[in-house]
Formats: sequence, C-alpha cells, structure tokens
Amino acid sequence: MQERLKALLNKVVELWNKYTKKQKAIILSTIGVVVIMIVLLVYFLGRTTYVRWQVYDDLVKVQAVDEALTQAGIAHKIGDDSATIYVDSKKTVQANIAVINSPAMSDGRMSWSDMLDNDMSTTNADKIQKNAVYFQGSLEQQIEGLLGVESAKVSYIPIDRTATILDEEKDIQCSVSLRINSEFKNSAAEGIATYVANALGNRSLDTVKVIDQYGNLLYNGPEDEDTASLSKQMAMQKEVSDFYREQMIAYGLQLGYDYAEVVPHLEINYDQVEIYQQQYFPAEGSEQGLYSSFKQIQSENSGQGGDVPGTDSNDENDYMLQTGGTGRSSYDETQAEYLVDNTITKTIKESGIVDKTASSMSIVLKRLRTYTKDDLERLGQLEGTTWEDYIVNNRELKTLTLDPAILTAFSNATGIPESNLSILLYEIPEYLEEVEEGFNWNLLLTIVLFIIIIALLVFVVFRVSKPAEVVETEPELSVEKLLATTKENQSLEDIEFSEKSETKRLIEKFVDENPDAVAQLLRNWLSDDWG
Repeated sequence: MQERLKALLNKVVELWNKYTKKQKAIILSTIGVVVIMIVLLVYFLGRTTYVRWQVYDDLVKVQAVDEALTQAGIAHKIGDDSATIYVDSKKTVQANIAVINSPAMSDGRMSWSDMLDNDMSTTNADKIQKNAVYFQGSLEQQIEGLLGVESAKVSYIPIDRTATILDEEKDIQCSVSLRINSEFKNSAAEGIATYVANALGNRSLDTVKVIDQYGNLLYNGPEDEDTASLSKQMAMQKEVSDFYREQMIAYGLQLGYDYAEVVPHLEINYDQVEIYQQQYFPAEGSEQGLYSSFKQIQSENSGQGGDVPGTDSNDENDYMLQTGGTGRSSYDETQAEYLVDNTITKTIKESGIVDKTASSMSIVLKRLRTYTKDDLERLGQLEGTTWEDYIVNNRELKTLTLDPAILTAFSNATGIPESNLSILLYEIPEYLEEVEEGFNWNLLLTIVLFIIIIALLVFVVFRVSKPAEVVETEPELSVEKLLATTKENQSLEDIEFSEKSETKRLIEKFVDENPDAVAQLLRNWLSDDWG
C-alpha cells in the first residue's frame, strides 16, 4: 500500500514538474481564489436566518427555555425585550420538541418521580401533601388542554379521609382559576367543575368554584331550578347570537368585502307547545254522540177527597158540603250533556326557537380600495392638488349604494325578513406610497461568485492543457562576430574617411542592412538581463 502511495506521489510530482513556473503560479492562484469563493458561498448560503418563535412574560421561563435550546444544539437568540426568543427558521419543529421535553415546561409542577421520592423521614402528612401537589399539576394540565383555556391553576387543601369515618363524608374545598380567551364558552365552566369534583372524590359540586382572569365567577355551585333555567337561557342566547354573527361575517367576506360587522337582536322563544286533540265517536248504530252526563226524573201522584180535618165534621151542618172525589198528577224531566271534540294545549319550558319575524339584525360591510399616485394621475384626480393634500382630503369612509340583491341574499341566509335587516356599505380608501423593492444583493453576489469560479476553472484547464509553443531561437551573435562578418563582406568602395570611428560606422551599416539580426540580438540581451 505504501509503495502504491509512493508511486502515485511520484506521478503527481512528475506531472507538476512538467509545468512551467508561470503555469504553476496560475494554478496555485486559481486554487486560492476558488477556495476563497467557496468559503464566501458557504458563509452567505449557510448563514442562519432567525424567525420569531415564542414570547414569554416570565424571565425565569425565558432562561429555562434558553438552556433547553442550548442543550439541544439549536441556534437561537433572545430579543432586546428579554421576552422574545428567535430560533433558526429551519429548526422550529425541533425547538418545540426540545422545549416540551425539558423542565422548562414543567412550570414548577411536581413530577411522578418526585412524588415517589420518599424516605424514612417522610411522614404520612408529607405524603398526602406531595400527592396533592402532584395531583393539582395533573388537573391543571388536563384543564389547559381544553378549548379556550390558556392556563389553569387548581388550589385545594387535601383531607386525610383515612383518619376517621366522618372524614369520608367531607368534600374538599377547591378553587379553579382560569386564563381564558375568546374561544372559551361559559357553559364549559360547569363541565370543568364537574371534572374537578369527580377527580377529588366529592359527592357534589357545592365546594368547587371557578373564576377567570378578570375575576368573573364562572361557576358557583349548583343553582336552583329557576336560576339554572335563566342561566341556561342566557347562555343559549349568547351561543345562538354568536352563531348567527359568525355565519353572517363569513358570508359577508365571501361576497368580496374585506371587513364585516354584525350585531344581531334575536327573539328566542324558550317555550315549546305540545298540542293534544281528543275526538269522541258515537256508538255503532247510534245517531247521537256520547253523553258526558245524563239525568232523567219521573213522578206520578193520585188522591181522594174527605171531610174537613179536625172536629168540625162532628157538628151538624145546615148546608151541603162537597167532601168526596179523587185526583191524579205526574212529573217527567230529562237532563243530558254530550261529549264534543276539543283541543288541550300544554306548554313546556324548553330551549329555544328563534322567532325570525320578531328578530332583527344590523350588518356593516366594508371594502378596502387601494390607490397609488400613478393611478390617481391617470384618472386626473391630482389636477390642481398634490398627492399629500389629496390623501388628507379623502381619507374618510365613503358610503356605497346598497344593492337590493345583497339585502335579499342576507334575508334568505338568515330567514329574517328584509324589513328587519339594516345593511350599510362603506369603502375604506388606502393610499400606498410607491416603494422601490430592495435589490437582492445576496443573490447577485452568489451568481457573480459562481460565474467567477467557473470562469477561473475554465481558464486554468485551457491554459494547462494548451501545448507550449516551441520557438526556435537563433544562435546568439556577439558584437565581435557581427563586426567580423560585416568586415568580410565590406568592399573597399564602401570605406570612407570621416570623423566617425570605424566601429561605429560598421555598426550603423549592419543595422541598416540586417534589421532582423539586430532585433534578434536585442531579444537575446533582454532575455539575459530580465530572465
């Protein structure tokens, strides 16, 4: 193996020695420039881009998150406000995972291992207190997972139900503090109280209270029937109003408007009417209806005449009296009441039906329209005024004409009559300054560096692979040889007597007759002096 490496090294040295000094200098300088270019590309292309990741209101938590990200090897930095954390744009998911699995997310809550970490000095009261602390943290995590709950705090004093039999009948007093947002539904407070009471082993909800961050009492225990019914009706009223509001806002945005505001006034009837109808049919073959009551009275009397009662009949009369004869009388009475068809109406209180004929709704739709200076100049709006003055004089909302089709559309969508709908249309002018987009110098620099690197590589390959030009050099001629040659070829006719020296005259004549030889001679001199 060493012999192969040595042979390879010898080949490389042999190949390197074939190049001239000038070619070697070009190769080395090109390699240096390419290395510098590659370093610059790696710097610009691999430079970390930070994005806003999380904002915390607790400096202790910021420090814990900073330590967690540092241990995970994720590039990050803390903003000037000491609350905002910026992370590498390519590692936001890794940052979330690193922080979730770190102690920074424990919020000081006791872990399962901490609860089980007991020794001989740990009393039963200590164990109960540690269990309560762990259980509070567990309940808080479960509640924070609900929709609309940002954070939760559960507080209660534990009871040792194993001390006496009477303690088994006691309910634990518990308070729940919630930090909620707009997505939270008030009806969920009772569900949270029920969950907490059941987890604590309470027999009722009387000892569980729930409040929000504004101090509003969301749940104060079970209510009586009338109060509970009123509370449910108010909650139902809000939920139904929110439903109509959200639907109409979404519908307004779908119609092409940028903003929509809806204020519904709904009449909700919480009474459900149940109708029972009773029908009575006569017996078969009967021509009359059924009796509800029937009464018939019949009586008959008969009698015979006699003397006048008393002692008067013992006296003798001197005149004749009619004292004989008989009489008869009868009485017949019938009372009858018939059953007729009737309707029985029963009203039952129940949750709500919207009375759409009695309900009303106000809707405001706003459309955003942008203007630029060029647009207004093309429209001729800036004649006689400036761009700044036009903005000042035309920044108010513009009322638009209501299309009857829009009113009909909302009426059909809600079921509320058009006469009970009020729709206002506005246009919001927005004036945009023409801002020149910044040039992407990083992209330009990257392209230029790539071009330079490729050009250098092509140049080196061309120069190295180009065969060296062989120049046949003429033998150097000394001055003495030139003079001798000139002297041999000189005839007697050319010799003249003058003030010039003979050597100088011979040189001038040689230059005039042999310019190529003189040029070659000068090149040789220059090569000797500068080479």
